[in-house]
Amino acid sequence: MSRLTSLHPRRFAPLFVLAAALLVGACDAVAPATQADLAVSASDGSTSGDVRCRGTLGAVTVRSITVPAGRTCVLNGTRVRRNVDVGAGATLVASGVRVGGNVQGNDAAAVTLGDLNGVRSTVAGNVQARDGGNATVEMTDIGGGLQVQQNAGAVVIADNTVGGNAQVDQNTGGVQIDRNLIEDTLSCQDNAPPPAGAGNVAERKEGQCGAL
Repeated sequence: MSRLTSLHPRRFAPLFVLAAALLVGACDAVAPATQADLAVSASDGSTSGDVRCRGTLGAVTVRSITVPAGRTCVLNGTRVRRNVDVGAGATLVASGVRVGGNVQGNDAAAVTLGDLNGVRSTVAGNVQARDGGNATVEMTDIGGGLQVQQNAGAVVIADNTVGGNAQVDQNTGGVQIDRNLIEDTLSCQDNAPPPAGAGNVAERKEGQCGAL
């Protein structure tokens, strides 16, 4: 009998238990629509499917991301071919991401977009944060429009480029708008207190943002 076949299987039981626990933890961090959606290619770190994110994702490529209600999703350098949808009471923290569609948060606890070690986020479509808590959009290049409306928490919009309009309306937790380049109109209506900020460039500035 060889040395390998003579080893008793009970000696490996603790290792099997540990490996199973690690796999369960990884699947809890990112729960896909199907098991196939979680399959990551060893060559390019991509997945082919739609991901329900309730943990942390790094520099992988996915088709779309949904953050389930009440959960938190952290994206670091993640590429999303389509949309990112943030559910009611959920939190998104996205840094250095590339999104081919839209980022939408309706009734979310918090939506945060920003850079990762100086690498800006890019969103080809629109960014929308409505009827939620905090909203922070910084160091992000947005191909479409930006809508931040009817949020009860703090709003920060800084150092972005926006290819369409930027609408900031009816927020009640305080609004700071600084150093944004907006191709069309920067419009602010019925925010209480009124927005503060400076250094914004837009084709037109309307309402409470007229002097920003």
